[in-house]
Parts: sequence; C-alpha cells; structure tokens
Amino acid sequence: MVGVASEAKRALRRLARALREEHAADPPSSVLSALSRLPQWGRAGTTLLYLPQGPWEPPTADLVADRLAAGRRVCVPAWVPAAVSGSCVWPEPGTYAPALYAGAAEALANGPLGIPEPANPIWVRPEEIDLFVVPGMLFDRKGRRLGHGKGYFDRILSGRRHDAAVVALAYPWQMTDGDLPDEPHDVAMDAVVFPDGIAGR
Repeated sequence: MVGVASEAKRALRRLARALREEHAADPPSSVLSALSRLPQWGRAGTTLLYLPQGPWEPPTADLVADRLAAGRRVCVPAWVPAAVSGSCVWPEPGTYAPALYAGAAEALANGPLGIPEPANPIWVRPEEIDLFVVPGMLFDRKGRRLGHGKGYFDRILSGRRHDAAVVALAYPWQMTDGDLPDEPHDVAMDAVVFPDGIAGR
C-alpha cells in the first residue's frame, strides 16, 4: 500500500509542477487577512513560518512582520549541518529544525536547497511552537498535504505538542477535488488558508 501511495504521489507532484508553471505569472497574494481570522493565529506565542522558495508559495514577509509587531516569536526552518550538532541528540544533523527569525533585519544565507534561512541560527524545539504554518504542492478537502517528498516538514511536525495547530498556506489552484494519497508519516492540516478564505477539515 505504501508503495502504491508513493507512486501516486510522484504522479501528483508532476501535476503540481505543471500547474506551477501554468500559474508562474500570477501575482503573489497575501494570506494575512484570511489567516488572521483563525483563533490559533491570535493565540500563538511562537509561530513557525517559512521563507518562500518561489512565487508559487504564498508570501510570508507580512505574516512575519505581523507576529513580530505583536511581540510574538517567529521561527523558520534552517538546515542543521553535522558540525553544529556534534554528539547532541537534537537538533538532528542533516535535516531542518526550527530557528528563531527576526524578520527583515535578519542576516540570511541560502541553505542546501537554496531556501533562505538565518545565517546564525538559534534553535527552537518543536514542542515550544504553538502554530506551524507550512507550504505544500497540493492539498485536499480532508487537510491532506502533498509536499516535495523530502519529508523535512514531516520531521519537524513529528516533534510538535498534541495541542499545537498545523495550518497550510496555498493558492486555490493547489486544492484538489479528490483525495490525496495518505501514508503513516503524513500530518493532516487543521486548515488550508487561501488569500480569500479558509478550508478546514
């Protein structure tokens, strides 16, 4: 069953990349207005956001600014090189972990996947995070998320508290009508937020 799901995901990622090309010229749209309607957004003391890989991921600069202006902590994923962890159990080397982010004033570097991240990360354990805001390639009405297949966000989410919320940001063209394949390690979203609304499960 897992093998079938993995093959289906590969086919869906090809579809997602084609849709991404089709919408490459679309102007970016903020999700702040819609996201701020979620009670989890107002309650969260520490929020994990992401720094977009490209125009196909909704922008987050205004979300970061909103959180920092409210006196809240913001984290983003940053790569953990082997030299950082040494003999420590956490953060796990060779993957991503949450790091504090100070917004526009933060010195950034490109990680191994070309994603901007804090140049001098200060690590934050996943269990300290109240709200995880993540990107994805495709989503369905049950809150299932199709990522890029590396499992980095899944690893971060595996360490979350049971009461922490997980929300995705997306454009409407990323929502599928059918069900996405589901594997044991996949984490369902509590809501998928679009620039003009919210899809909950």
